[in-house]
Amino acid sequence: MHGGVTSSAEDWSLSEVICVFTIAIVFLWLAAAFAGKWLEKVGLRKVGVASALCWGSGYLVGASGIMTHQLVLLYLGYGVIGGCGLGLGYVSPVRYSDN
Repeated sequence: MHGGVTSSAEDWSLSEVICVFTIAIVFLWLAAAFAGKWLEKVGLRKVGVASALCWGSGYLVGASGIMTHQLVLLYLGYGVIGGCGLGLGYVSPVRYSDN
């Protein structure tokens, strides 16, 4: 429902808005794929902090894209940066539960 509201409020097509979730999932996968080795080197806490910083800053960049009507910022913020944050955040609890 949020995508529909954003799409109608900003005069973007629904497919343009929904594409941001595809970008986020791709970058979630990429970040999770490469974060395993990094997690072994630096530990859970640093990866968790990096995850929170990426997701939070990505959310803010995406929100600024909505406020300034720049779809590229939405893709970059929520899709790329936020997706990386989600991927890093996924790796931490998976590694923790293995112990």
